[in-house]
Amino acid sequence: MTKKQIKNQAKPNKKPTKKEEQLRTKKKKAIMIQELTKSLGNITTACNKTEINRLTYYEWVKNDPKFKAAVEDIPEQRLDYYEKKLDELCESGNPAAVIFYLKTKGKNRGYIETQKQEIDMTVTKIDIKFEVPKEFKNITPKSYLPDDQKE
Repeated sequence: MTKKQIKNQAKPNKKPTKKEEQLRTKKKKAIMIQELTKSLGNITTACNKTEINRLTYYEWVKNDPKFKAAVEDIPEQRLDYYEKKLDELCESGNPAAVIFYLKTKGKNRGYIETQKQEIDMTVTKIDIKFEVPKEFKNITPKSYLPDDQKE
């Protein structure tokens, strides 16, 4: 081994510069967004794949508006994904998918399962009887007051 190799081997790892750290974080955030998208928004799965702590993820969401906006868009992407799958099932003639689609998107055309019922009734009189137990009949509001507060 040469002196240069020994010298380089003995050097402690230098601390990354602030700019290098920012670049590394930016790359990790981009990877995290990709993994969140692949996992359909599952934070644990995406954190494990990205090798970051969940707390780091939540700090990024809290402190980085661009990252937060990208994260908040993922449920919309997920909905788009499932709508596409439903469309594919409908196009292939899947009866359950067609019925589901019509019940959810065709309500204004009458494809709905709920039934509307109208009830016409008139209430004329309701009698309510309440009997005070005899052990409470002699109690007045003043009897609850301390002696010095009674008249």
